[in-house]
Amino acid sequence: MYILGKTDSNRMLMLVGSCVWLFIATVFKMPVSGTHSIVGATVGFALVAHGAGGVDWKQLGLISKL
Repeated sequence: MYILGKTDSNRMLMLVGSCVWLFIATVFKMPVSGTHSIVGATVGFALVAHGAGGVDWKQLGLISKL
């Protein structure tokens, strides 16, 4: 998976998005996972930036088996 040259600002945006989701889920007492939030933010960012071709789906499948 590639993310717009892997700049620090892009990584920060993914982290902020993940933190916002974790905060909202916690406020509403929803079960939530930090790891799933980070992976979801990374995949979401790649989809927005590059479309479906920006995600290495095979690698994502390997992550989901862990």
